[in-house]
Amino acid sequence: MSNHPAALGRAGGATFRRSPIEWAALVVVLVVAAFPRLWRTPEDVFGTEYYSAGVRSMLGSWHAFFFNAFDPAGFVSLDKPPLAFWFQAASAGLFGFSPFALALPQLIEGLASVALLYVIVRRSFGATDGLLAALFLAVTPVAVAVDRSTNTDSCLVLLLVLAAGALLRAVETGRTGWIVASAAMLGLAFNAKMLVAFVVAPVFFGLYLASGPGRPARRIAQLVGAGGVMLVLALAWAAIYDLTPRGERPYAGSSRGDSMLELVVVHNGLERFVSPRGPAPPAGRQPRRAPFSLNDDVPVGVGRLADRHLAGQFGWLLPLAALALIAAALSARRAGGAWWRGGAAIQFATWTGWGLSFWLVYSLAGGIFHAYYLATLAPPVAALAAMGVVAAWRLRGKSMLEAALLPAALAATGAWQAWINWPYLVPPMRDPVGWTWVFLVAAALGGVALCVLAASRRRARLGLVAAGIGVTALLVAPVAWSLSLSIRPGSAVLPNADLSRLTGLGGDPRAIHRRARVEPAIDARLFAYIRANRAAERFALATPNARLAAPVIVRSGEPVMAIGGYNGSDPILILGQFAARVAAGEVRFILVGGFADFGFGPSGETRRRAWMEWIGRHGKPVDPGLWRRDDASAATRRLVLYDLRTGAPLVDPGGR
Repeated sequence: MSNHPAALGRAGGATFRRSPIEWAALVVVLVVAAFPRLWRTPEDVFGTEYYSAGVRSMLGSWHAFFFNAFDPAGFVSLDKPPLAFWFQAASAGLFGFSPFALALPQLIEGLASVALLYVIVRRSFGATDGLLAALFLAVTPVAVAVDRSTNTDSCLVLLLVLAAGALLRAVETGRTGWIVASAAMLGLAFNAKMLVAFVVAPVFFGLYLASGPGRPARRIAQLVGAGGVMLVLALAWAAIYDLTPRGERPYAGSSRGDSMLELVVVHNGLERFVSPRGPAPPAGRQPRRAPFSLNDDVPVGVGRLADRHLAGQFGWLLPLAALALIAAALSARRAGGAWWRGGAAIQFATWTGWGLSFWLVYSLAGGIFHAYYLATLAPPVAALAAMGVVAAWRLRGKSMLEAALLPAALAATGAWQAWINWPYLVPPMRDPVGWTWVFLVAAALGGVALCVLAASRRRARLGLVAAGIGVTALLVAPVAWSLSLSIRPGSAVLPNADLSRLTGLGGDPRAIHRRARVEPAIDARLFAYIRANRAAERFALATPNARLAAPVIVRSGEPVMAIGGYNGSDPILILGQFAARVAAGEVRFILVGGFADFGFGPSGETRRRAWMEWIGRHGKPVDPGLWRRDDASAATRRLVLYDLRTGAPLVDPGGR
């Protein structure tokens, strides 16, 4: 391994022989990655039940599978593209529908991202950089959070890392196949989470145009072809969806005009940036604050991601990532123009461009925003932090100033981590769990290591041991946050890490897992009741929204009509159309009373009143003793099951 970063930009001459020690180290890193992702995974929690219901529906028919249906009858689709759910459905088909089967693809995708980051970074920088990058990604809390969930972000991150790897090979070789492969990965990533996959496209294409080999005209032609492949792969499924006659496919969930392309542009596009504004309140009246927020309530701006709760998801090693940029500048100054033509420089540019582009997008996102979106920032931060540590180590023998670079960066990172953790800690004598002591010991060891590192410029082995201890001490906080997901799991719908679960403090009051409402638990008695009383109806049950329908579909597999889509506000059916379906015998029972039945805000309340008046006139409440336990929770007791065919006989599956 070269002693100077400028020599590490090996366009094609890197050796890929791995020693037994390196193989063993990689295995250890993968074990470290697997542990928090697997430890104490709930055996009875289906993650985001909205998505899990869609996967169970896909197992029932190829039609539901292809069209990404939320319910087995194909009434409405999920509000995300299908690629990640297809992987989950394949796993459930192989191993049976269970929480483990649905979580397995995300675990594999997360571990694959860790291993792939090692391969990519190692190619230009060497084994130490690659292993450190993989280790940093392995313990990043938000990466662990999404890999333990049923959300689509693990698939998105893996495809973005694949795209970055293919881009670097394209710059290295100039082969059309590699740049097309990179663009294809972005197109597939679009089918995991739509427009967010294209955030890095301008960076990747711009880097190839500026740094790829060959004449500019050839590079432009290659990019045009690659861009075409990306768009075809990205939009093919959505175009087929919209071109299919509406009566032959589900309604496009979370769209106003039953269009998948609209979903791309609006709900999964503009609504992520622009907060919807309702009508202005009358003069002299203040708008009533919502009792909670579904978004992480952090002000928009360039400093948004420095918020403690958000930084705690991904940003523990940000000062080390900044160190990589300083080391790159010093290396470029020493090596001159030759450095910028090497693989090392392109890797610096790739990860930096990736990180800055997502930082900008999330800082400006004034609409729908959640902490777990920050998983897309985990790979670039991990890669740059690893490069920064190793590059600073190699520079330490050059001058006194450069020798101070690594100790200063480690100290700055420790201070940054202390600032993030401060609201979550209690005085040591009052800490019932002992996490404060863990952090104090780590800080003490890190401080001693920094002193030794600063004083051992001419003693390489001692300095290496001190640097290792210092870096290890800096991993204590992200590891603790990652373990919080296993020790005290938070929201399965909005996965995020939070140290306050371990220390017992309230921590940051904006932490989303404390504010998200939990839908009522619906038990097996309801499933048995609707099965026993379902005759030829297309739907076993109707609900105002998918949040009430999802647990029924997940645990029974019965077709449930979510009248208004995910949050009850999709214009799928007007009241008259629903009444016609009831008259036609398509649905008999409707379950109402859950949170935000027919959407949010004044329009949702108006709609709710109209529907409840009709249901009250045409339906009859079913005796709760027939379909729920006597010890049901307060939230479940608020639910009311109506029979809309009041003259038909009812069957009590309990035989009462």
